[in-house]
Amino acid sequence: MEMDIEELMRSFEGTRIEAEELQQRLALQLRCSQDDPRLRVFTVVRNAAINLHALISFYNSYLSGEIPIQNPETISKFLSTDALKRRINQDAKLMFIEALSAAEYSIKTTLRDKENYPIIRIVLKNAKRSGHLCLESIVDASFKNDIIPDDEYADWNALFDIRYCLIYNNEIADKPYVFDISGPKIKLKQGQKIAMPDYRYIDLSIITYSVHANLLRALYGLPHPGRTL
Repeated sequence: MEMDIEELMRSFEGTRIEAEELQQRLALQLRCSQDDPRLRVFTVVRNAAINLHALISFYNSYLSGEIPIQNPETISKFLSTDALKRRINQDAKLMFIEALSAAEYSIKTTLRDKENYPIIRIVLKNAKRSGHLCLESIVDASFKNDIIPDDEYADWNALFDIRYCLIYNNEIADKPYVFDISGPKIKLKQGQKIAMPDYRYIDLSIITYSVHANLLRALYGLPHPGRTL
């Protein structure tokens, strides 16, 4: 099932609004600027959603004839509906990858507050035992110390596995995967190229900043949805 162009525009706009609102709430909770490095993931998703919305608006204007184009025969293949779909899918995929990268940077930045927050000290100590401090080891340590719940741990690992296939395995699944996360299950077949509709990459970006927000709150001992501290 694919979204039509208008639905995608609404989806990107909704993602932008939600990311901005969550960024604002977290800035208030952490008593920091919205430009704080710990909140970088929300800026990444918001900017990507704005750019994708603008891209679709331009294509719509071209396809409807609102924007006159010189030499239309020459460039029509680059501005066709199929070309638009390929571009949106690629950019939505990049939004997810960049969001997860930003989340890693943000959480590593958060660990610098270890002197003032005992939960952060515990996570940092256990995460370093793996020998390599990365987002995966931080999430593992958080789960093993009961800082994040089972469902969020499963979401994190699904995000890591999908990113691995997209970036490090030429977008090909290295084994069969079934991810039971927000929306319909994502099923990847071993040896086959990953092909997901645009809206699933939007979902993955939303899940990324949602679990990031919850981990950030947990590290600082702040309450968040689904958790009572």
